[in-house]
Parts: sequence; C-alpha cells; structure tokens
Amino acid sequence: MNAQQRLAEYRQAVAADLRLLARLHDREPQEETLTRLRDQGFPERLGMRLEDPIALEVVERLGGALAQRLDDEYLVHLAVDFADIYLNHTLRVSPCESVWFDEEGLERQVAMFEVREAYKTEGLMLGDRRDRGDDHLVPQLDFIAHLVAEGRLDKAAEFMDHHLLRWLPRFADGVAERCASEYFRGLALLTTHYLEQLRDHLARIVGLPRPDPEELERELAQRRPREELPPPCNMPVDAPSF
Repeated sequence: MNAQQRLAEYRQAVAADLRLLARLHDREPQEETLTRLRDQGFPERLGMRLEDPIALEVVERLGGALAQRLDDEYLVHLAVDFADIYLNHTLRVSPCESVWFDEEGLERQVAMFEVREAYKTEGLMLGDRRDRGDDHLVPQLDFIAHLVAEGRLDKAAEFMDHHLLRWLPRFADGVAERCASEYFRGLALLTTHYLEQLRDHLARIVGLPRPDPEELERELAQRRPREELPPPCNMPVDAPSF
C-alpha cells in the first residue's frame, strides 16, 4: 500500500470516528446504541488510536462505563445527565461556541455566524434544527468529518484552530467536573483528546503547525469588526446538508 492509499484510509477512518462522536453527543443514549458500542469495542477500536497516556486512561474509563449493566435505572441516569448537559444547561457548560466568547454568554451570536459562513464557503448548510445553532458541537464535528473525508485537511486544521479547539477543552473539563455519569465524563474528554491528536497529525500531514493561542486570539479579534450582527439568513435550499 502506498502513501496515498494509507492517507485515504486514514481520512475515511477519522471521518467515521468524528461522525460517531457527533451522534453520541447528539442523542440521548439508548440501550441498543450502548450495546452496539460495547460489542464493537468502543472506544478502544476507534479508527484513529489515541496515543497520549491520559487519553488512554479516558478510553479505559469510558469502556468501563459501557460495561455497566444497562437496566432502566442506569438508562434514566444517563438520560438525565444528557438533558443537564445538552438541553436544559443545568451544568452551565454550553455545547455552543457563541456562549464561550460572547461577553454576556448568549447563544447564536457572532461565533454562530462565522461558523455558518465556513459551512457556506464549502457549499454546505445545516439541516433544519431549530433547537440548536450552527455553532453547536455536533454540526462542528460533522463539518470537520466532511472536510477530512473530502481531503480538505488544510481547511479542517484551520477550522479547528479558529473554532472548535478554542473552546472544546473548556467544555469537556466543565462536563467532566460537573456531570453525574462516567459515560458523559468520558465522552467529553475523549472527544477533546481525539480532536487534539487529530490536529497534531494534521500539522505533520499538511505542514500547518498549531498557532500560538494568544496570537490567534489577537488575530481573530483584529479581523472581527465590532458591529451589529448580520441578520439571520438561509443558505441556498439546494445546498447539500450534513
């Protein structure tokens, strides 16, 4: 197998991993889903194997959470935790980028429009989900999966730098500290470790080193004019959805 073939297999494996992680953050865990994950050896058998010792400890603990007896009490416990994290914001740790950067901690602010523009630039639109903004964790994971699958690795690295990796570690740490289940603690931390390792891989593959965080924040602040938000707009209806 030559280098191009290995890279193509790597891209498809990573895209599949990211789509799986997106689905797990998107939906309340059901017995069938958890059983399938356990039977498939998740998370040990992700397409991109994690290398960092701390990440491997997260993998082990999440595997232990999946080994729990999936009775009604446990499933209700997970359902409550899912709602507290993603639906009613009881934990005060938002899965939406805008909240982390808006001065008043509001949703659907400047960051959402920036993310939406990134989707639009690639000819994509978010499906009709009125319960979440374009800058939610789930569509961002799906978007990176799309870029990786299409071989747009430079764009994937840039998007991660400008968006998801600026706030995902804080989200994961907050969930890990405040949530009630080892399952969601592990899922949040696993997602962060996965994206961090992926970005390190992309730095080597496409020759784009990770930017200095402070310099990046200054650069983004200079790019962003302080003016009113643009009015909400719909993308072309014939654009592909992800």
